[in-house]
Amino acid sequence: MDCKDLWRFFRDKNYKPTVRYRQHQREVLKDSEANKVRIDVEGSIYATIRYAYIHSNSLEAAHSLVYKWIQKLSSQDISVLYFDGGPLEEKKGTHDEREQRRAKALLSADKVVQHFADRVDNNSRIRKQHFVNVNKQLTNTFRRDPADRHSLAMYCRDRDWTVVESDMERQRRPQHHYSHLATDIWRPISGGGFLEYVMDDVYGSVGFTTRNHFTLLGIVSWNDYNRNVYSLGCATNFKIIKGIPLDMDIPAMVDAYLSDEHVILKNRDKLTFEASIRVFAHRRETPLRPDTTAITLARNSDAPLSDILPALTLEDVKTRFEEAKMRGSSESRVYRQKAGQQFNRYRTIDRPPPKDKKQTTNGASPKDKNITSDNSAKVLNSSTNTMTPQPQRPRYWARKRSRNGSQEPPSTMTQYRWKP
Repeated sequence: MDCKDLWRFFRDKNYKPTVRYRQHQREVLKDSEANKVRIDVEGSIYATIRYAYIHSNSLEAAHSLVYKWIQKLSSQDISVLYFDGGPLEEKKGTHDEREQRRAKALLSADKVVQHFADRVDNNSRIRKQHFVNVNKQLTNTFRRDPADRHSLAMYCRDRDWTVVESDMERQRRPQHHYSHLATDIWRPISGGGFLEYVMDDVYGSVGFTTRNHFTLLGIVSWNDYNRNVYSLGCATNFKIIKGIPLDMDIPAMVDAYLSDEHVILKNRDKLTFEASIRVFAHRRETPLRPDTTAITLARNSDAPLSDILPALTLEDVKTRFEEAKMRGSSESRVYRQKAGQQFNRYRTIDRPPPKDKKQTTNGASPKDKNITSDNSAKVLNSSTNTMTPQPQRPRYWARKRSRNGSQEPPSTMTQYRWKP
């Protein structure tokens, strides 16, 4: 159900889940065929899946990267891989909200890619942050392709993994598939560990006596199917639910919750939680009609629909980004280098001597003002003569000082002695 801030509510009730690692799974479950681990692939390694299918060059490479992370979750002989199916009609609000975030990220990606291409065309410096901005926005536009999900399931099945594919995006456990399973793996923590929530211990820590109370708390809280009543979080809802009688079914318990005086005062949106009741009480789920159009967004969102001809797609943005990178890495580009980036060992030896200011008229000292005309003519003649540059000579390579060669060190270097 993915209730918002439910883990914080458990923490405030002094419940601490046990941290389990892969080695613990091997030791406990290796001798029992009845106890297996259910791995929710989409919920456990979604960040890895998103990175693999965005940045990989081929579908096979993306499958290989995701498969390596699946192997880190659990052993093959004690695991069952679970893959979600299509979206549900009951979660349409959540999917619409995600679609709006993708569209907003796609528009931002179009802007940063255009800025990146302009800098490449103007021969401006490309920094690391430009790549970070583009990749961040492209990552936020990711949508899981059902064909890629099915292909990954077949990839794991070909390698002798037990795979279960659901026809819809289920948040409840199908009993005919998982009646023999003991543990669910979902959203691992750092270090390859998992937080194990034992339901009996959770009930005892929170104070619930039946599972219906716990289900009711999930229904009236913020989840993927509906939002909670304004300003009524898990802690406040828990206080209200404790006063509801136990000899009632879940729909009647929801009605009793909505008839509470505190809930009536806060429920200005007139929420009824019908979607959550239909899924978790009546066990009915409706598949969402698939959207045949791609993720598109007009470049000018204020324009009328008749003017939205050049639609923006994710593939167009990615193609423009790749073309800009190719132009930026071409050999025809002029690279700017700082003067003096390379170390010159003999920079003080080959430097021409400074010009003597006393030999020029502008640099003459005050005591030379009363010089004769002959001397002044000599000074003027000397000022008109430009200094002849020193002849270009080959560099002296320090590594050849012990070798027999025709190149001799500069005369100034003979005053020093090399260290042994």
